[in-house]
Amino acid sequence: MRHRFGATALALLAIASAAAQAKAEQPADYCRRVGNDDAPRDLPPDMAPAVAKLFELSGPEEAADAAVYRCAGGKPLACYVGANLPCAKIATSRTNEAVSRYCRENPGGTVPAAVSGHDTLFEWRCVGKDALAGKPLWHLDARGFAIELWKPLP
Repeated sequence: MRHRFGATALALLAIASAAAQAKAEQPADYCRRVGNDDAPRDLPPDMAPAVAKLFELSGPEEAADAAVYRCAGGKPLACYVGANLPCAKIATSRTNEAVSRYCRENPGGTVPAAVSGHDTLFEWRCVGKDALAGKPLWHLDARGFAIELWKPLP
């Protein structure tokens, strides 16, 4: 019993140590190590000034509050999350239940982004009561993210 407790405590300590090390790791080092990681991660505070400049923000606080990074091909990319700036993977489906429902209730209506979702690839419209996926709003990279929103970290 005593050995089991000691082994469990040691395992938990090792996990906590690995998590702390990953959190302290700089994006360039982390991305070089993992290659691809589609999960947007918090930006290290010391990178906020460079990212603020990269996205022409008013200051580092703005970048620290709303910028994230991910890894693509072993390199870190940053995205600034804004009201209509989806840093998540873009939804590419040509069907959208929320838009279909909206069009049935609002024939011929203009579909607001609040209905279609900000992360959709398409500009949606109602043709009568039918939802129609129109022109693409974004160009996508190989991993499904909007190229226009992600920039290489300096």
